[in-house]
Amino acid sequence: MLERNITERVERILSENKTGVKTYAKYEAAVKAAAKITAAHISTIGFAVGDKRTPSPAEFVVTYIPSSGRFTPVILFNNWNAVNRMGGYLGFFAVQGFMSN
Repeated sequence: MLERNITERVERILSENKTGVKTYAKYEAAVKAAAKITAAHISTIGFAVGDKRTPSPAEFVVTYIPSSGRFTPVILFNNWNAVNRMGGYLGFFAVQGFMSN
């Protein structure tokens, strides 16, 4: 099933498995976690943050989950990959509990 609404997709995942996606009580905590994991992703593909050749970290959006009253970051990895054409491990974010699109 193709779900275009991120919130509905996260809600479905959480209804199936409560630990399927990391959630945070505060918006700021979700932003901090997403910034940290996207910076870590850059280092796994052989670049150091700050290197002039280094691509920007993947963008992300933080969505509010009404059923739990919490927030979760969604990493826009497909967009990053299309722009940078560098690849990397597709499951990098998912393995660590982050939603990626």
